[in-house]
Amino acid sequence: MRRITRLLFTRYGIVGAIVLIVVVVLTVSRAINGPGDSGSAGNNVAGDETSSPVQVPDDGVVHSSGLPTAPQEPALTEGAEDLLSVAGDFAQKWAQPGKSAQKWHDSLGPLSTEELKVQLAGVDPISVPTNELLGEPELSFQRGDLAEVTVSAVGGTLRLSLTVTNGQWLVSGIDWERG
Repeated sequence: MRRITRLLFTRYGIVGAIVLIVVVVLTVSRAINGPGDSGSAGNNVAGDETSSPVQVPDDGVVHSSGLPTAPQEPALTEGAEDLLSVAGDFAQKWAQPGKSAQKWHDSLGPLSTEELKVQLAGVDPISVPTNELLGEPELSFQRGDLAEVTVSAVGGTLRLSLTVTNGQWLVSGIDWERG
């Protein structure tokens, strides 16, 4: 035992311990982030950033001309409802778990994308975690034809993703955050 401790506290032992720690940290980091994040593929973004002396934030979509543009306004049909009213209507109908499953699905259908309708097909309204909304819908994020709206409710927050589909705002995703 004494021989091992004497070896560990020599300069070779300390260097070996440091190398071992670095290898463990790199291995754990690669296991968590995956092998694609190593930056060795030739298009290392960090390397590109250091070559430019001035960093310009991304402020829109870059077209073939190379000039950034502002995001396009969503192409809504005339008379289409505002995204907050669509989110509010959806939230009100979603938070009514006392309805029959068919009536509940039918009420959400006109406000949902086809993908969301498929996801909700097997959902029993009794599994909705709240039946009372506390606040008005609030816009969390909007860029072009994508938006996220939150609605406070008893027991948590309802987070709705919306997208413009066929000229109308429709709910494309639902998330519940306990709170």
